Amino acid sequence: MDVHTLDSIQNDRLLRLKEKISSYSFTTTWRKGKKHAIPDALSRAPVSMPSAADEKLSIQPMYSLFTVGLQATDEDQILEDIRCQALKDQHYQKVIDFINSMENYTNSNQLTLELRPYWKVRENLSLDNGIISMGTDLHSPILRCVTSLSRLHDAHRGIEATKRRARQTVWWIGIEADIKSTVEACHQCQIHKPSQQKEPKINNSCPEMPFEEVSADLFHYAGKSFLCYADRFSGWVAIGYYSSSTSAAVTVDLLRDLFILYGVPKRLRTDGGPQFDSQTFRDFMKKWGVKHVITSPHYHQANGHAEACVKTLKNLLMKTVPHGDPRKSDDFARGMLELRNSPRDNNLSPAQILLGHPLRSMVPVHKRSLISDWYGTMKKLDATASAKITAQEKAYNKTARPLPVLEVGDIVRIQDPSTFCEESLHKSIGPALEGRLWLFGNNSASIIPQCHQLGKGRLERLVRVNIS
Repeated sequence: MDVHTLDSIQNDRLLRLKEKISSYSFTTTWRKGKKHAIPDALSRAPVSMPSAADEKLSIQPMYSLFTVGLQATDEDQILEDIRCQALKDQHYQKVIDFINSMENYTNSNQLTLELRPYWKVRENLSLDNGIISMGTDLHSPILRCVTSLSRLHDAHRGIEATKRRARQTVWWIGIEADIKSTVEACHQCQIHKPSQQKEPKINNSCPEMPFEEVSADLFHYAGKSFLCYADRFSGWVAIGYYSSSTSAAVTVDLLRDLFILYGVPKRLRTDGGPQFDSQTFRDFMKKWGVKHVITSPHYHQANGHAEACVKTLKNLLMKTVPHGDPRKSDDFARGMLELRNSPRDNNLSPAQILLGHPLRSMVPVHKRSLISDWYGTMKKLDATASAKITAQEKAYNKTARPLPVLEVGDIVRIQDPSTFCEESLHKSIGPALEGRLWLFGNNSASIIPQCHQLGKGRLERLVRVNIS
């Protein structure tokens, strides 16, 4: 205001203000609105002393009853039904009496217990031809509440969406709790409810040496079956070949040869396929002193290490031997050799971690590159392993949250992994050996093994339990 001239001001309001104060010389400074104490006080300064009526209004609450025109030009059958039900509802009639005699009450203690909840909203209550309104919302009689809840949930929206719709139409004491119960009790909504959010990641202890902990998985390609065997420490990948049968006995034979070649692991992680969940395989694991971990079904991330290795092997098979036998292919053999020589994200190859030096292949290399450096390799690996695990856990947990804790005896819903809809109710029998795995049964039926999609509580909630 003290810088611009009249011809440079475009805003009409500011122009009129500039004309009025043009005879003064001043400097304009900006000040936050909350610091305008003097103008704020002057705007509220009384022009005269309060009268006796003003003093009375400051002590006693002021009530305002207003009438909302509910009568339409044509008769509304729904409103007529509400009026008829209101005449039969004793509680509704007591609320009407309270509204008609509201000026006689000065505090809520003068009301009966059933009417005290109306004290806080008394200024918004009104009457029109026997129907109570709270603002513009109709107060439904008790007999009408169930019908109103059903109509509000006709769109099968969620709890908050249904509450927003109710705020435009009807009201009664406790309506939000009733809406929550109605939506949670809707069978169709629970059947088609999305899967629960993933839980925070559980990191397993890192192996300290090669082939201390391994992952295995069976996969098929071009009509043939293969066994993927991967070391979690070095990333070394081996492949086993099934001749025809993929039974547990053939799988045991393949693993026995791999144990001889790379050593006996302390821990073997697989999915729950029939080859790995048989008595023959359990006896083999027990005999060799290997702890067998079966991951959660229908949750591929639980065995993500083996799944990633299977993806790599399938990609190599597709590009080297799309229709032939990889055991007789030089291209596939050279590919496996380079796969073991390729550095990972820690700039160390599986061969360097396992053997201390790269393997000689068809790629020209200086002889000094093949010299073993165990100390330098392990020192470099230790420096990057912890940081990598921490970064992975942080990235995974950004979209994860803990889920409600299950107790023995809870009735849960189990989601069908093929349709992602609730299909059956089961009773939790107890926790499994580790992680978030639980065992479930249905009356006297057989126990349901490690399930990762289930619900707890009022038989309507879907919760996913997984193993990372």
